[in-house]
Amino acid sequence: MPRFSSKKSLLSGVSAVVLATTVGVSAVGVSGALAQALDYTHSTGDGVWGGSGGDGSSRTDVRNARPGNHLTLKGGTVQIKGGVNNQSVGILKSGTRGAGELFVVADGDASVDATIGTIIKQGNRAIDLAVFSTGQSVSLTVRGSTIVHDLDILGNLSTSAGSRISALFNGDLTVEGTTQIKAGNNSTRSIDATLTLKGAENRFAGDITLNDQAGGNAYLTLSGSVDQTIGRVSNA
Repeated sequence: MPRFSSKKSLLSGVSAVVLATTVGVSAVGVSGALAQALDYTHSTGDGVWGGSGGDGSSRTDVRNARPGNHLTLKGGTVQIKGGVNNQSVGILKSGTRGAGELFVVADGDASVDATIGTIIKQGNRAIDLAVFSTGQSVSLTVRGSTIVHDLDILGNLSTSAGSRISALFNGDLTVEGTTQIKAGNNSTRSIDATLTLKGAENRFAGDITLNDQAGGNAYLTLSGSVDQTIGRVSNA
């Protein structure tokens, strides 16, 4: 499984595609049912949400999580992945003294259709979020507001022709670090990567970098019900 830092070295300078549309969609908040869900924590090493790994406490190990449970990510890496029944997180929070990485990843024949209620920053560091695949298509929907540090939507790691990598944010999105959207290519079909923003106000501390590949496109889609604000978009 590639680490978060190693994926960034795979970016190369190519052209990009930007789409802008307007449709009547409003943000959806976190439901009251999610607010009653059980909290889990992760501080070190690798874990799979509802699958494997964890910190050694049987009650709060991420391996025991059920759909809609909450997660406080203090460090390490947690994956939402294909082939695991649980692909849903209620409230995702960074720790008050540290944050980790959340990977939404398909690493085999099973696709991923993941949902998160909202992503909250606690303390001085937000969570790093990466959506990518080494196999089938991956889709992530975040229903509420989101604050992350780095955001990567990566199609270049997939080996499956025609797979799609996408992330949809219904609420306001804040990225305090870097934002990268990178398409992939296969010998027979393209692998597109798409970031869709429906929130009214989206803040990016750095550039939004889009990278096409041979046959694959990187898309940034603005699809809110009101005027939207984003930062600078660049090709790399």
